[in-house]
Amino acid sequence: MKPQIVKPLLSCSLFLFFLTGFTQTTSLEKLNKHTKEDSAKVNLLNEVAFNTLKNTPEKSLEYIKEARLLSDKLNYIKGKAKSLLLRGDALIKLSKFEEAQKDLQKSITIYEALNNRIGISKCYSSFGTSYFFQGDYTLAEDYYKKAHEINKKLNNDVMLASSLNQVGMIHAVKGDFYTALEYFNKALNLEKVLQNKYQISKISNNIGVIYLRRSNYPKAIEYFTKSVMVHEQSGNKLESSTGLYNIGLAHRRYENYEKALEYYKKSLEIEKEYGGQRDVAFCLMGIGTVYTKQGKSIKAIDFLKQALEIFTEIKDDTHISSSLNNLGDAFLVDKNYTLALKHYQKALKINITKNTPSSTSLSYIKIATIHYKRKEYNKALSNVLSSQKIANKHEFLEYKKDISELLSNIYSDTKNYRKAYENHLEYKKLNDSIFNKKNIEKIAQLESEHKYNKKLLSAKEREISLQEEVKIKDKKIAISKQQKLWGIIVFLGLIIFLGFIIFFLRIRSLKAERENILTEQKLLRSQMTPHFIFNSLSVLQGIILNKEYKKSIKYLFGFSKLLRLTLENSRHKVVLLINELTAIEHYLNLQNMRTEIPYNYTITIAPNINQNKILIPPMLIQPFIENAIEHGLKNKKTDKQIHIVITLKEANLTCSITDNGVGINNYKKNILTQKESLATTITSERLQMFSKEFNQHTNMSIIDRKINNEQGTIVTLILPYKNINND
Repeated sequence: MKPQIVKPLLSCSLFLFFLTGFTQTTSLEKLNKHTKEDSAKVNLLNEVAFNTLKNTPEKSLEYIKEARLLSDKLNYIKGKAKSLLLRGDALIKLSKFEEAQKDLQKSITIYEALNNRIGISKCYSSFGTSYFFQGDYTLAEDYYKKAHEINKKLNNDVMLASSLNQVGMIHAVKGDFYTALEYFNKALNLEKVLQNKYQISKISNNIGVIYLRRSNYPKAIEYFTKSVMVHEQSGNKLESSTGLYNIGLAHRRYENYEKALEYYKKSLEIEKEYGGQRDVAFCLMGIGTVYTKQGKSIKAIDFLKQALEIFTEIKDDTHISSSLNNLGDAFLVDKNYTLALKHYQKALKINITKNTPSSTSLSYIKIATIHYKRKEYNKALSNVLSSQKIANKHEFLEYKKDISELLSNIYSDTKNYRKAYENHLEYKKLNDSIFNKKNIEKIAQLESEHKYNKKLLSAKEREISLQEEVKIKDKKIAISKQQKLWGIIVFLGLIIFLGFIIFFLRIRSLKAERENILTEQKLLRSQMTPHFIFNSLSVLQGIILNKEYKKSIKYLFGFSKLLRLTLENSRHKVVLLINELTAIEHYLNLQNMRTEIPYNYTITIAPNINQNKILIPPMLIQPFIENAIEHGLKNKKTDKQIHIVITLKEANLTCSITDNGVGINNYKKNILTQKESLATTITSERLQMFSKEFNQHTNMSIIDRKINNEQGTIVTLILPYKNINND
């Protein structure tokens, strides 16, 4: 069960001052040259304040103070209104919401007196943002909609895009993801027309949040990465921090905890230097949740209490709730059910008051978990069904998976085996949907692309810088032949140095890609064990439902032995051939226990193979034996044959699996509408990756024996292997 702790990027009204072509440096240069104390200087002070607000809101407040004092001295009302608005936005960045709202109210009073609808809209937008960050989404929505109505009447595309994005955020936190995406895409299309890369990156982050909450992790990381790249290119560290945090969250949700910690810590480092209390608390909470998942409860509680203290100080009820839930998780790790339940119930009360469906659904699941562990099944069932109602309405895929798992456990313990079985199958389906190989491939690909693009960007910037230096030196070449000679030497030296940098970056990029391949292998291998366990448990549940209790006990004993072997083998990248074949033999014996007509099987090893000297990746052979039993021989009434032969010829370790079932062609005709076997697909993918890693030829072929006028299927695998003597 994973809490939704996502950092959105809102288009606050302060960004509506953005004027293309004006940079912080240009504005500051103009201000330094402008010595006269007039309205133009007030405008320049406000402009510099706006440009510094993004990364250093404290510095921005210094310029705003000077602008306000000068506005009062000159009685420049419009300049004062703008300074008050900017000060409100800066204080929002620093999480000083009450003080910010006082300045915004003063600003809106002046703009109303001037009948300045643009200024009024900006104030409404900032008011909405202050309430949004405090978790008061009802008031935030009211103010955002007021700004949106004014912007539509003004027909101002810049402001309209900003308010569309803000209204979209309100729908997102309320769980109305489809409507939120509509608003975000409208805003994104407007920003693309305006060619505003900064705002495009912010909206991309918000779209990523939607995909994250829909458990579409590759799509979420894709949008978060786009957002980070724009901010990194512009040198805006503070805004890139949000994307880094959310990429970390996606990895945590995908159970890639080391990657999650890496991104959370990068974000925390930036927020401590440039950000406000609220964003620091986000990062602390993210790190705490990872430590909880790793079972490091003492570290987790320390980080989570720091986060809770900050959220309480700034009165952010929404994330007070998240902190309480996460602290409950940490206490749950220590099996302190009383403290865990106390924190979960506090969080639920806040979530119901704030009307946040996602957080409310999560709190019900957590409370149900505590009651289940205490064997209070009626209370557990009541809470988990409340969560299910919300999760089904809003299509919270991750929560639906957790709910199905918990319901299966509750019904199993209360001996309602039929419902336990149904919910177990639903859990298996949802789990396979979230953790599939395409998602793993996409995440690894995006991670690699981001690292490589970032390094190329750095190299490109160096190249541009060097080219500028060359131009300067070219101008000096005409002065003397000696300078020309030195210019050529320096130029060549710089080119060689640049080539060395690019070569070094390329080597590092290839190493990063290799690390991603290894991570992908581990993820793929980790899926084989639950896939096998789910199938075996389904068989056991069927035997129990048929009331064959003696048989179920015997089956369970055999299953436990096989499970121990399988779990031990799956922990390692390679295992001894004899260990893998022992596990396969146990598996075949177990399968024979579940059928009235046993399978006749043989396992033949070529004489030139020493089973104690050869290492192979685990779980490569078993999926095809399972396919032979489950699909090829399933409906065969007599003479069920499976033959496994291991040979070693010309440095190729080959395994053939032969059965006398219906044959692969007949099987395919019967399953045209079904998806491809997950286990077979993963095995094929693993073979390709091991081929590169082991630098060996691998292959997989599946042939219908009908071509030889025989019945059944032959699967031939050329396996990657290592010889212990060579290691």
